[in-house]
Amino acid sequence: MADDILKDNEKLRSAILERISSTAAGFPERALNEGLEIVYAREIDHLYVTVGSPRESLSIPADGPMHSVVLYDPATFEITGFEVPFFMEKLDKEPRRIAAFWQFVAELIRSHGDTVYIPGHLETERAERAFRDLALV
Repeated sequence: MADDILKDNEKLRSAILERISSTAAGFPERALNEGLEIVYAREIDHLYVTVGSPRESLSIPADGPMHSVVLYDPATFEITGFEVPFFMEKLDKEPRRIAAFWQFVAELIRSHGDTVYIPGHLETERAERAFRDLALV
């Protein structure tokens, strides 16, 4: 009985990860349009990355060298963010196995501090309009 429950849970986990993977191609475009917030909790070596405005999300552990937790929208399965415990430790251990995205995040943290916000195109366009309106005053 316990084995059946474990098998069912693994099937469900695999199905969820497959659905998330099917939407992952849209992640870069969403990040560019909606913005990206990076918060690194240095004292516990824990990284939080969110895309766009905060919204309800579920989480699931991901496979891979970072052993991140993927945050996803339960209705659309779109990635809403990531959490990575022991971020710098993992990055320093096996830098060649780590994806360029995580390397980029680490560079941003080292260069700009523990909280980094990258506005998306939509926000940038609104800011440009606001500055133009201000110039007309």
